[in-house]
Amino acid sequence: MEQTNQVGRRREFYERHKPVAVAMILVVLLLPFAGLLVNGLLGAVLAMLLSFAAYYLTPYVWGKLTA
Repeated sequence: MEQTNQVGRRREFYERHKPVAVAMILVVLLLPFAGLLVNGLLGAVLAMLLSFAAYYLTPYVWGKLTA
C-alpha cells in the first residue's frame, strides 16, 4: 500500500512540475548514451542506474529543498 502511495505522489509531483518532468525525461534518455560515449558499456550501465535514481529521488529532494 505504501508503494502505491509513493507512485501516486511521484506522479502528482511530475504533473505539477512539467519543466522538471521534461528535464528528467531527457536525463533518463540521454545520460546512458553520454555514459556510453565516455566510458563504454560500463559507463552506459552506471549512467542508466544514475538516471533512474535521479528520476525516483527528484520529488523527494525537491520537497526537502523547498520546504
